[in-house]
Amino acid sequence: MQTLPGIGSVAVKLYCTKHSHNLEQQLRCAWSSGVLASLIPAKLAKQYCAWEIASTVLSAYAARVHGFGIARNPGIDVLLYLAGQRNIARVLDEYAPKHGEHVVVAIAHRAEHDQGIFVPEDLRPLEECTRTECGDRSRVTRLAVFPVEERIYRMSESE
Repeated sequence: MQTLPGIGSVAVKLYCTKHSHNLEQQLRCAWSSGVLASLIPAKLAKQYCAWEIASTVLSAYAARVHGFGIARNPGIDVLLYLAGQRNIARVLDEYAPKHGEHVVVAIAHRAEHDQGIFVPEDLRPLEECTRTECGDRSRVTRLAVFPVEERIYRMSESE
């Protein structure tokens, strides 16, 4: 959990699973209930440690809450930030999750709404993943840059 200025406490959870259209459908309506859910393909996620992904998700969540989202779907914003690009078509062409592909599922929401968050049952916490694309990454924490106002957020090292 991390406290963001002007927003409050935000929880970020990372899971791993295989991509399916059913999973995508379950997560598609998340933003309407204030939850940011993003499917990050393993080929992109393996470039970052879990702390970097969580920091990026926090930045995308903060941007969305303040009305500065890039894509219509807030989950795509996370892909754009991780890929380091703003060209939605190029990022989706290169990194859109494919059916059966291993993905990291990132979910961010306000901490006080923790009980009412729907999480598909087949998701495993990222730290339990045995796939090398998700697990066994060294814990090197870098900074995630808030892209609109250039604020910098860092995950708390105490957790």
